[in-house]
Amino acid sequence: MQNEILLRYLRKYRKIERSLSTINDVWFDIAIIIPIKNENPGFRETILSLLEADSPGLTKIIVIGVVNNSPDDADDIKENNRQSLLWLKTAAEKTAHSRVQIAWIDAALQNPLDPKDSGVGLARKIGMDEALIRLADPLKGLLVCLDADCTVNKEYLTALEEEYLFGNLRAGVARFAHRTEGLNQEHLRAILSYELYIRLYAAGALHAGSHYSYLPVGSTIVTRGAVYMQAEGMNKRKAAEDFYFLEKVAKFTPVKTLYDAVVYPSARISRRVPFGTGPAVDDILKGERNPDLIYNPEIFNHLRDWLSVFMAPTLLSNEEYLEAARGIHPGVYDYLSTPVITRELGNFLAHSKPGEDLIRRKRSWFDALKTLRMVHTLRDGYMPDIPIDDAITKFAAMIGALSPEYSPEKSERLKKQLEWIRILKP
Repeated sequence: MQNEILLRYLRKYRKIERSLSTINDVWFDIAIIIPIKNENPGFRETILSLLEADSPGLTKIIVIGVVNNSPDDADDIKENNRQSLLWLKTAAEKTAHSRVQIAWIDAALQNPLDPKDSGVGLARKIGMDEALIRLADPLKGLLVCLDADCTVNKEYLTALEEEYLFGNLRAGVARFAHRTEGLNQEHLRAILSYELYIRLYAAGALHAGSHYSYLPVGSTIVTRGAVYMQAEGMNKRKAAEDFYFLEKVAKFTPVKTLYDAVVYPSARISRRVPFGTGPAVDDILKGERNPDLIYNPEIFNHLRDWLSVFMAPTLLSNEEYLEAARGIHPGVYDYLSTPVITRELGNFLAHSKPGEDLIRRKRSWFDALKTLRMVHTLRDGYMPDIPIDDAITKFAAMIGALSPEYSPEKSERLKKQLEWIRILKP
């Protein structure tokens, strides 16, 4: 049965094949996949942090470096990737009989990627698809995403092993905290404010009762092989592949948090993708984004009110939902009354009926993207971002919590606010 499911997935969704190179031809229980492009020598710190992590040694773990570029990439990138492959091959030889083994996929020198698809999404997909074949149990085995600019905590592998052996998690995300050592004050404030921004969104979504309140960070994704295949595998997007993959997964299973596994992403400035941490920090440092402003938490009260109406175990008409939206807030109505959304809602209602499956179908329809777009409609048209201090005070009052301790120094205040919200939304 397992092999039939695997073969069916591979026939339908494994569009691009790249050979996985290992020293020992063995089966594994946990596979950690790391896209690598122009990351030498920094990616070595990622690998070493995994090798130095504590582990009970009760499972077999493989770490796969997916070295990738397209033929159109610059020669210096290709040379950097060549050096990465050489290092990975040496590391694979040294770890051939270790509890954690290194492997590599050459999607750079021998088999470069098609320029139209080349990117982090495709690199992840190639690694995860090839890893799936090496799992001793392709349904139970864990596929884990990591990035080449990250390190992990000492308990990272232990948490993964315990989850594999004893846990019931089907899909989840590890906790994360951006690394801040060695940053100047301007850069430090930029990364602290950005992480606070995305965490307030997630905490607000949780407050609203959203099914999509996890933080979609690519380097934190953990999924069982069965869930990965049910979600039709990773997508090939050049950016936001993590957002869309987790959204697809969350439509049929909860995305939980692995509390004992922690990833520490870099706070580096980057334009490799059009949005995300690197571009956001770059925009802040260039003065193109105000780091002192953040979501107005009142937005999430309106989201909560909409979800309380829509997620009720009853069905209303399209007109009744729009009328309810009008009574909640003009921004909620504005979003739902756009022709595309009105048409989609009408189609959803026409094919829905009361029953046990209704709530799941409602969650699937009002998904992570619709949630984000409703929040942004409220923000852009009615409730613009407000100063961080005001937002934190307001959000604390909304949820009945004490505000974080005040510090007069800005960076220290941001740290305390971030520590506070990490507790609310790990």
